[in-house]
Amino acid sequence: MDGRNQPRRRSDPLVVFVGGTAIDLLLLLAFWLFFFWQILVSRTHLIPYDLIDQHYMFQAFVHRAMAAGDSIWWTPDILSGYPIGADPLTAAFYPPNYLMHRLTPDEFLPYYRMEVQATLHFLLAAVGAYALAR
Repeated sequence: MDGRNQPRRRSDPLVVFVGGTAIDLLLLLAFWLFFFWQILVSRTHLIPYDLIDQHYMFQAFVHRAMAAGDSIWWTPDILSGYPIGADPLTAAFYPPNYLMHRLTPDEFLPYYRMEVQATLHFLLAAVGAYALAR
């Protein structure tokens, strides 16, 4: 028997698909970690501009209001009052923001939480683009 007459073993397509997808997703995760390692590990690198200048201010107010049990619809701290719940930039009812506020136990919202949430959006976008292309 020289091996030429033996039937060839065929791989199960599901095993090949799942194995290839797992490797691809692990590579996406590795690239994501490589790109955002300074923010996720060392905490010395800040995401500048709009995240800290505008979005953090809104999220800090929403977090303080939720922690105190106050309404998030109106803030007296901006000018003579401002309907902050109606402003789409606050994203007060965006599920990841709501989850971030509920998972932060103190009254103070650490800026690091907003950075991690921003980086997780990149990972979610990469996985979604991969699923769409697949």
